[in-house]
Amino acid sequence: MSQPPALDQHARRARFAVSALFLTNGAVMANLVPRYPDVKAGLGLSNAALGTAIAAFPLGALLAGLLGAALIGRFGSAAVATLGTVVMAGALVCVPLAGAWWILAAALLVVGALDSVVDVAQNAHGFRVQRRYGRSIVNAFHGLWSVGAVLGGLMGSVAAGLDIPLTAHLIASGALFGAVALGSRALLLPGPEDAERAESTSASAAARKQRPSRRTVPVLAALGLLAA
Repeated sequence: MSQPPALDQHARRARFAVSALFLTNGAVMANLVPRYPDVKAGLGLSNAALGTAIAAFPLGALLAGLLGAALIGRFGSAAVATLGTVVMAGALVCVPLAGAWWILAAALLVVGALDSVVDVAQNAHGFRVQRRYGRSIVNAFHGLWSVGAVLGGLMGSVAAGLDIPLTAHLIASGALFGAVALGSRALLLPGPEDAERAESTSASAAARKQRPSRRTVPVLAALGLLAA
């Protein structure tokens, strides 16, 4: 049975908003990558020192990996994804302002932690939209993240080629993508995170009450490994 037109329209808007969040998430950090030589030169770092500082980004993501679920449970995936993107873009501006190696590493640690939380939130909301659609659309969101990463890399390369100061570049890109994230907030799905599950058919509800199949545990284990 087809969904009501109003529901379809809301789902389409939410899909557009989640797509914008994924693209934005890919673009924000990618703006910095082509400017790493400027960061290195500004602080007089060796290759080893710069690489060690950059390693703080995935370290922050690992440390904050489980924090995303707690924040989503408290504030909802829509708020965490949008506001988290804005805060992450703002934190990225601290990178060119770092006056020492350890400050650079600390800034990248925070950005990595925020990126991890935003990633969990936007994926969680993407699955909510997917349940509305009743078919798989999450892969399309991940594809748009890649498009955003390419876009951000191109922006960073152009800014470097034009000798635009790194601070001004990151402020401009952060303001642009932060505005996109905030603008998408009104289009995201309202209600609790399990709202779409509650709207499922009685047959689906009965199926969920049954014992997990033999495939459930391996599938969950594989998803956990991919997430790690």
